[in-house]
Amino acid sequence: MSNPKKIKILFITPSFSRGGSEIYLYHLLQNIDKNKFDIFLFSDYQGELTSNEHDYKVEYYNVKEGSLKYYFLRVIKKFLKYNYKYRQIKRINQKLRPDIWYLNTSILQEYVPFAQKLNMQYVVHFHELISVFDVIPGNGFNVMIDNAKALITCSKSVKLMIENVRQENVFLQYEHIEIPNEVFVKIDFRKRFNIPEDAFIWMMSGQKCYRKGYDLIPQICEFLNDRKSYLIWLGGPRDFAINQWVNTDRIVNLIEPGMLKGDEYLSVFKTVNGFVLTSREDPFPLVMIEAASFGLPIIAFNSGGVSEFVEEGMGKIIPNFDIEMLCAAMQEVMDGKILFDKLKSIENANKFDVRVKVKEWERLIESII
Repeated sequence: MSNPKKIKILFITPSFSRGGSEIYLYHLLQNIDKNKFDIFLFSDYQGELTSNEHDYKVEYYNVKEGSLKYYFLRVIKKFLKYNYKYRQIKRINQKLRPDIWYLNTSILQEYVPFAQKLNMQYVVHFHELISVFDVIPGNGFNVMIDNAKALITCSKSVKLMIENVRQENVFLQYEHIEIPNEVFVKIDFRKRFNIPEDAFIWMMSGQKCYRKGYDLIPQICEFLNDRKSYLIWLGGPRDFAINQWVNTDRIVNLIEPGMLKGDEYLSVFKTVNGFVLTSREDPFPLVMIEAASFGLPIIAFNSGGVSEFVEEGMGKIIPNFDIEMLCAAMQEVMDGKILFDKLKSIENANKFDVRVKVKEWERLIESII
């Protein structure tokens, strides 16, 4: 009996780095059944994960912005109508002959005309909420939405948003993480940063920007300082006005280890006592699932998908963006006044393990194709 034909998919992603949507994709591609799917990944930029070892083919747009080649290609694109990126994608497409293209995030509308020229069907995976509409050109957005074979959304909040502009073939596929079987503590954060053993430590992970609520740090840390408590924020440095405005040098109980990965990153979850999500908008944050997988109580603004994940006994959702209410809820956790079931949090997080979710994703793609 012959083996069934594999489904061939060309995945396209912005940078294959450590942002939420691309970590989602990274874990997905690691766990896809390679007996059923033949996959190829093209990244619009040479991100950190492009150099990892993979059991699938990876290629990236090999022109660095600001290089002589970059400016040369801009000139020939303008005057000779020669698009180097399109030629690169066309070559990959001819070699792979995929059944479908998979645009991982909605900011990849540049690739929609390429798909149309090559008579390729495509799906778009929306990992974003409404703020992304500020950066997608209007006409490009309409073309992308109208011509997609299907739209995949990462939470009910995102699905509801998309259904405002398109009702057919919009599907829900929740985000996932890779829950580790064992975590080796690489960093004793209490010892490294001289944090007392009896101090309550909160954590947050994300880009230090307005959307993630980084500007709220001074108020939160001032509140925590009166209670001899600390906040660890994981995220890389940014040189923007909001980061200068926060001026973290004067905040004594804020710990910023920078970008961590692997067991160093997971060591934070083994160190802290609670997770606070300060985001004003977050479709379905991976760090939220990670926090629950370590049995941490979650305090968050009602910023999107968090309200679909946090159930009674896992923490508290603040119904508006009132910083005083957020801090009051943090105090309730520190005082033990909020009912919290550690095992329930872990059990709920396990439902979003990639080894569970990848099977749902495979069935979804098979139904779409």
